[in-house]
Amino acid sequence: MVPFATLRRVLLETEKFTERNTDFLLSYRKQANQDFSIGASVGANRMHQKFQSTFQSAGALAIPGLYTISNAAAGSVTNDTYRWEQRINSVYGMMQASYRNYLFLDVTARNDWASTLPEENNSYFYPSVSLAWVLSDMLQIKSGPVSFAKIRANWAQVGGKPDPLELLNIFRFGTDWEAVKKATQDGTLKNYNLKPLISTSTEIGADVRFFNGRLGLDFSWYNTETVNQVVRISTTMASGFNSKLINGGRVRNRGIEALITGTPIKGAFQWDVTANFTKNKNKILSLPDGMTEYILGSSEGVQFEARVGEELGNMYARSWATVPDGPHKGEPLINDGGEYTRLGVWSKIGNYNPDFMVGFSNTFSYKGFALNVLIDWRQGGQFHSYVAKNLLSDGRTKTTLPGRDEATGGLPWTDGSGENATTAASSTVMCWTTPPASTN
Repeated sequence: MVPFATLRRVLLETEKFTERNTDFLLSYRKQANQDFSIGASVGANRMHQKFQSTFQSAGALAIPGLYTISNAAAGSVTNDTYRWEQRINSVYGMMQASYRNYLFLDVTARNDWASTLPEENNSYFYPSVSLAWVLSDMLQIKSGPVSFAKIRANWAQVGGKPDPLELLNIFRFGTDWEAVKKATQDGTLKNYNLKPLISTSTEIGADVRFFNGRLGLDFSWYNTETVNQVVRISTTMASGFNSKLINGGRVRNRGIEALITGTPIKGAFQWDVTANFTKNKNKILSLPDGMTEYILGSSEGVQFEARVGEELGNMYARSWATVPDGPHKGEPLINDGGEYTRLGVWSKIGNYNPDFMVGFSNTFSYKGFALNVLIDWRQGGQFHSYVAKNLLSDGRTKTTLPGRDEATGGLPWTDGSGENATTAASSTVMCWTTPPASTN
C-alpha cells in the first residue's frame, strides 16, 4: 500500500449538462356518431442540449501532501476543455379512430431536423400505423372460459442521428511543448456526408385472458431491420488516420415474446405468477462499401466479428490443423519442431447471445404484506474466459499434463539446466491434448 502522503498527483474535473425542451400540442376529439369516434393531435418540439467538461491535472506537486493545482510543480499542469451542443427540431401528428369501441386504428408521423447531421441530410421522416381488434367485445362474450381476446398488428419506422462532433475533424490543444502550443487531431476521419439511421419494424400479436383474468397469454412476433448505422472502419495510415466513419450495413432482428400471467390462489392470501419468454435471432444482411466482415473488437486471441449472412455476437479464433487422413486422422498435426500447426484462417468458436431467456415472477400477498420472488433463466450462448485461457497457456491445469514427458505419455527431454524431466510436476512447457481454439 502506498502511503497517502507520497501520492503526488491531483486531478480536478467539472461537468455540466443542460437540456431545454419547448413543446406545442393541439388536440381534437369528436364522437362522429354512435359507432365512430375520431381523435387527432399535432405538435412540435425543440430540444437543445449542451455539455461542457473542464479538466485540470498536476502530474507532480511542489510540496508533498498539499493537493491543490496551485501547488503543482512547474510544467506539470495539464488543462483541457471538452464541449458540445446539439439541437433537434421536430413536428409530429397523431390520429386515432375507433369503431364501436372494439376496432382501433392509430397513425403517427414525425419529422426531425438534427443539428448533428449535414444540412442536406439533416431531415428524416418516420411514420407508424397500428391496428387493434378486441374480438371479445365484438362477439359480446359475457361468459365462458374466455374473458378477453384481442389481436394486433403494427408497422413503424424510427429515425436516429449520430453523436455530436462526428461531421468534421477538429484540433484540440493538449500539453504545451515548452513555449509552443501543441494541437492534436483525432485518429478517426469524420464524415460530413453522414445520413440518419432508419429502423423499420413489423409486429403482430395477440392478448387472450381466461377465467375472468386469472390466466392470461400475451404473444408477439416481431421483425426489425436497421440501415445506415454509423460505423468506424479501418483505413490506410497513408491518409493520416487509422479509421473513418461511414454509414452502411443492414441488420435484422427477428424473434418472439410471450408473457403468461396467472393467479393460482385468490382470496385473503393471493399468489400471482408471471412468466416472460423471449427469443431473438439477428442476422447481418449487408455491410458498408462491399465489406464481407467487420471486426467489432478483440480479446486475447478471440475476435468479435460481423460477417455478412452470420449473426452478431459470433466469436472467431485461429485453430490448429489436424491429420487429414490415415490411421491418425483428426489428431493434431505436429510440425518438424514438435509443435502444433496453427491455421491462418479465423473460424467461428461460438456466440455470446443466449438461445432464449425466461423470467419468472411470483408475488405472494396477505393482509397488506407482499413477498416477491424473481427467477431469471438464460439458456445458451458461450463466453470466452480470460482466466481459463491464461491458465491453459501457462500449463497450470490438469488438461495440459498428458504428453509433457515420459512419465505422462510423452517423450523424455532435458531442460535448460541439463536435468532430465522425470515427473510431470517438473515441466513448465505449454502443451494441450486438444488444441483449444480460443488461445493465442
